[in-house]
Amino acid sequence: MDKDVKGTFEGLLAQITTNMLVQSTTAPFNRTKILLETQKYIPGIPSPYKDVRDCLHKIRHEEGFVCFWRGNLAGILRSTLRFSTTFTLYGLFLSKGSTATLDAIVDIMGMWVSYPLHVARVRLAADVEGEFGGIEDSLVDFFQKSGFEGAYTGFGLSVLHSFVKTISIKYLNKFVGFIVDKITRDESLRLLIKYILRPLTNITALVIAYPLDIIKNTLILRICNPNMHRMAPFECFRHIVETEGYKGLYKGILAEILVTYISSLPFEEMESSLRDQIWRLIRKYF
Repeated sequence: MDKDVKGTFEGLLAQITTNMLVQSTTAPFNRTKILLETQKYIPGIPSPYKDVRDCLHKIRHEEGFVCFWRGNLAGILRSTLRFSTTFTLYGLFLSKGSTATLDAIVDIMGMWVSYPLHVARVRLAADVEGEFGGIEDSLVDFFQKSGFEGAYTGFGLSVLHSFVKTISIKYLNKFVGFIVDKITRDESLRLLIKYILRPLTNITALVIAYPLDIIKNTLILRICNPNMHRMAPFECFRHIVETEGYKGLYKGILAEILVTYISSLPFEEMESSLRDQIWRLIRKYF
């Protein structure tokens, strides 16, 4: 096996393994975020969730501890399928070099292939009555109610959310780097400050892009409710603002901030270590 291929493959395995750990660690907050975002459109909620703490308390006492991870498997499978798709496409089309446009197309294709699993994850996370037995039940029910096209409800918003968040992080990091470079010339101190501020830049980017996530998940749940008509994204945005005010665009953001903060912990270092271990196994057995 070619060394470059091995290196790429072990990187993929390390990325998937690290992602499984991150998603499983943050799953309770991910589910809490979805419930707070969309509770207005979820039937069967005994009483409204007031905040993150109240939502976590009610999940524990009304549904059981294991239900914190409801929908987590769909999220893990979605990420795994996305990583695998982009890995394959990079190998096929970008082996001789890449451009920003081609990179973006490959990333969007990975998102497109895996998006129905995001829909399943949102529906399972919002299933407070235990209606669905798993991913298959959720997707079958969704296809019956909304068809194949419905499985990509909010996909454009998902792409836009990813783009806005990525661009925001890029330029926020550049801004932080510019300020830090003006403050000190000590390389070690600069690296330390940038490392400490990294979660803050990620959270700021999250706040900028967050309304797109709420609109996307709201559209997913509305499309399966027979008592609610389908909405275009801008119509959904206007509906949320008119009925709940602009604060309605930031429901559940504290849970998402917790997810972002946990995800910003030294998982990159762990992924690097995993990559090294997998590379040793590949060299030993192949």
